[in-house]
Amino acid sequence: MPAATVRDLCLKYPTLRATILEQVTTRLREAHEKLRSVALERVEQRLARMLLTLAEKIGQAEKGIVRLSVTRQELADMIGTTVETTIRITTKWQSQGIISSSRHEISLDNPSDFASSPFRVSSHRRTARQNRHSTQDAPPRRSWCLPKRG
Repeated sequence: MPAATVRDLCLKYPTLRATILEQVTTRLREAHEKLRSVALERVEQRLARMLLTLAEKIGQAEKGIVRLSVTRQELADMIGTTVETTIRITTKWQSQGIISSSRHEISLDNPSDFASSPFRVSSHRRTARQNRHSTQDAPPRRSWCLPKRG
């Protein structure tokens, strides 16, 4: 639809303008939150946040358990990580009894416990001093470059 047509419709129907503005604002806020999350949160925190968000939006609650029809690959894509990392984390949580999972479904066994666990949603920012300290204790990074040719 041409921009001029949308502009005319918005002038004619103020409720349409308000609805469009609300939708655009919501999408912008979600995009900003996703960028902030990728930049500042650990993968476990991002995965926990995404599972809780999905539980609210599409979860099917039954007897205190919330079921999500989502694959680990889809979760990995949503939070900007690899499927291997998502599998490692969900397997750990499964062994801790926090979640249950099958091929195309993840269940939050007790969503309220999940939301209050240590990896839950938090805006964890490290100070420059913490970053310096953690890199001093960490082993040196390896450079994975191809060897120079002849």
